[in-house]
Amino acid sequence: MAIVTFPSFTLPHGFLGEDNPTLASQANFQSIEEHLQYPWHDWAPTYANLTVGNGTVVARYVQIGKTVHFNYELILGSTSAVGTAPTVSFPVTTTSSGHTTVLTPLGVATFQDTGTTVNIGTTLWVSTTTMGPRVTGAGSTYAVGNTVTATVPFTWTTTDILVLNGTYEVA
Repeated sequence: MAIVTFPSFTLPHGFLGEDNPTLASQANFQSIEEHLQYPWHDWAPTYANLTVGNGTVVARYVQIGKTVHFNYELILGSTSAVGTAPTVSFPVTTTSSGHTTVLTPLGVATFQDTGTTVNIGTTLWVSTTTMGPRVTGAGSTYAVGNTVTATVPFTWTTTDILVLNGTYEVA
């Protein structure tokens, strides 16, 4: 097995969030390699028309340049509540460029009525700071996006799950 060695060189200022780190050893190279794998981070969302209560939230995102990928999951507890047109804050403020309507899709939303069914929908851009779910309905010739409420797509209760994920451009 061959070992590749690297001459010592200086990375551009701020590349790793430090002042001029020097790559002089394999250990430093591994550190940079790990950094370039873009680690996921937790975020603590804020809400409108959605009460987490004693529910369980997993909210994670990764930012690569000006692009953010996110995954949000809420497992409802006995004191959780879903209202009409709930929104969840983004981990990083979005750009408003390209968003001419609040119906700009960012990704997929899923709604699990535990033990019964899983409904599919869309995660939508609502504002530069918030996103919201729409559930896909099949009550007409074409699938339509319906506003999520306390009873749509089902009556929300303990252990039901809301998942939002997607990708967007940061401001």
